[in-house]
Amino acid sequence: YLVWLFEAFVTGNVSFQSFFRLIDESRLAENFVASELLKAGHDAYFYQNAAELDFYIPKLQMGIEVKYKEKITRDDIKSLEKAQKKILVSKHTFETKGDTFILPIYFFPLLDLTHYV
Repeated sequence: YLVWLFEAFVTGNVSFQSFFRLIDESRLAENFVASELLKAGHDAYFYQNAAELDFYIPKLQMGIEVKYKEKITRDDIKSLEKAQKKILVSKHTFETKGDTFILPIYFFPLLDLTHYV
């Protein structure tokens, strides 16, 4: 947003089209989840071993992976293998695959992670 604001100030072009070309939706989704975890007071860490895990909350033994795309595959869930509790945040998918809870990003702020089993 700040880059777009600066560009609009300098060029005089306030078109949102230029704003949207600057956005990488998947990174924006990860930042949104990170800010929600921070607001909820969770100590979340990035984890990288054989596969990258976007967020790991040691206190809850929970892994959270953000895959902001239309279709979720088995490969998308692999990075959650080491976590005891598993949440995958998607674009629109709402289902359970094995022991992984998949929910759309717009429901994530409503989820109370301390009561998630």
